[in-house]
Amino acid sequence: MEVGALFFIFILVFVFANRRWSVFVGFVMTLISLLIISLISNSNWIVSYLRAALFDWRLALDITFGITLSYIFPGINAFMGRWIVVAVAGILLFESIHAVNSHFRHIVWVACLSLALNPLMGFAIFPSDQSVLLPAMVLVTLLVWERWTKRRVIVSILLVGFVFLLSYGLYLQSIYAQTRLYSDLLKILPPVLAAAGLYWMRWWAVRAPRVWADQIGVHK
Repeated sequence: MEVGALFFIFILVFVFANRRWSVFVGFVMTLISLLIISLISNSNWIVSYLRAALFDWRLALDITFGITLSYIFPGINAFMGRWIVVAVAGILLFESIHAVNSHFRHIVWVACLSLALNPLMGFAIFPSDQSVLLPAMVLVTLLVWERWTKRRVIVSILLVGFVFLLSYGLYLQSIYAQTRLYSDLLKILPPVLAAAGLYWMRWWAVRAPRVWADQIGVHK
């Protein structure tokens, strides 16, 4: 749940709102096939999975977004996390409603946003789960490449370089520094930056095709 709960909820809402039953049927058939294969290869995986899920649930009390934010800023009340959950849920609900009957780019944008906002919903934040933010980074980079036609290479390299250098720098500091500040920043900064990047390029993802003024000089 701490990885893709909002993403799967959005997919279900999209499928039922647009009556795309083939997507749902294909998903159920694939899930049943994978369950059968997993039970044949390892019949005890369900017990191990439940044990790990319960462990993560107990551990989540200390490593949620709100608690981590209160560690970084002691003046912030830990209950601030609840208001963040309400705000994030409202934002995602608004974006999902507008994307249900929209074009493909808008749907992909909201799907990436759901992955980026999921850690802010009070679930446990594990650094290994940050890999689900890669689609958001790829989408933002593609939109940057599409938008800045004359400086697309430089802007794209700077953007990707900033993301990797910041993440790697925080990772190194979390290992060698004596304070937990950097490890806390490594938990909460990636989803926040992913959501900020998506909203930075929201216009060009949601308002496709682009307005005529943006298309001047593209085919030169």
